[in-house]
Amino acid sequence: MKKYFPNTLKFTLFLGIFNCFFSEKNFSQADWKLITAPHARDLKDVFVFNASSFMVVGGHETNDSILSLFKTNDGGQNWSLYVDLLSEPWLQTIRFANPSIGFAAGYSGTFFKTTNGGNSWIPLPLPGYWANRNYLSAFFIDPLTGFLAGGTQSPDSTQTILKTTDGGLTWSEQLDQLGPCLKEIYFINSS
Repeated sequence: MKKYFPNTLKFTLFLGIFNCFFSEKNFSQADWKLITAPHARDLKDVFVFNASSFMVVGGHETNDSILSLFKTNDGGQNWSLYVDLLSEPWLQTIRFANPSIGFAAGYSGTFFKTTNGGNSWIPLPLPGYWANRNYLSAFFIDPLTGFLAGGTQSPDSTQTILKTTDGGLTWSEQLDQLGPCLKEIYFINSS
């Protein structure tokens, strides 16, 4: 559902919900702040480190060949551009296993890893036909164990879940079958 909201609405909703959880007082809609999306990008996911620092991923809203990753340390007033690659598929999801180690994934098997809190990112290509899948959600239980969920969105749609136990260096297939593309994956504990 989040991909149908315009950028401004997504950030308005995000900050309203964010303020309700991370503030000592209750907020009404009148207390929400509108934050302009950085560099006219279509933002797909956000990871919150604390009340003022978060990272967002996405791409260009009218040209789907720009991959973008931004970070703010002042609640969205200023943004630092960490990755902005031309002719690359969009990133759709970002998750951190701890304050240093994070992962971002997206269309056409795009997968990145950081080991320094998002200051630099390295691409880790997915092998074989997994590189043709679109990954819309990631969840990491710890820095080594994580999952990607997605698939393909076509007349012969597939749903795919991959698992890593070495921080994204290798993957094993948990599910790859016909069915609607998976949009979210989440676990309540490690078992």
